[in-house]
Amino acid sequence: PEQISQLRQAFHEFDSGHEGVITLEEMKIALGKYAISEAEVQEIFEGLDVDRTNQISYTEFLAATVEAMGLSREEQLAEAFDRLDSDDSGFISRENLKEILGSAYDPKEVERMIAEGDFKKNGQVDYDEFLLLMNQQHEREVVEVAAIPTSDGHRGATLAAEETQGVDG
Repeated sequence: PEQISQLRQAFHEFDSGHEGVITLEEMKIALGKYAISEAEVQEIFEGLDVDRTNQISYTEFLAATVEAMGLSREEQLAEAFDRLDSDDSGFISRENLKEILGSAYDPKEVERMIAEGDFKKNGQVDYDEFLLLMNQQHEREVVEVAAIPTSDGHRGATLAAEETQGVDG
């Protein structure tokens, strides 16, 4: 909605080179008008650069700003579940996924999606199963980020340890 549009505009203001990513230099320029030291800008940049590519993608920028706006991970997941459960049945069903996917609907893919989250083996995914699936996926992503080589050799592993211990970073 409106907030996402504003975030997109903010991203483009930072991305002065219009490459679809924000570099450290672009961030220094964008934040230069504020009383923020270069060390602080560097720290902010490193915090946003989750995949350690020395660039901040739109996805990284969006994730950080949405989090900063106060939507917790749980709230984001609850909203995602509600959107997937389009008939408000309390479950994500094959029919929900078929409706959402529209012309991209593939029965085999939908079966795979349901099977992946259907821990109770009842042919649908309830909210608890959805949370379990999303938390497993998040843990896999943390492990993948930890495996990315970093300039200091430790940052990824430290991030992974903090994330799995539930420390906000």
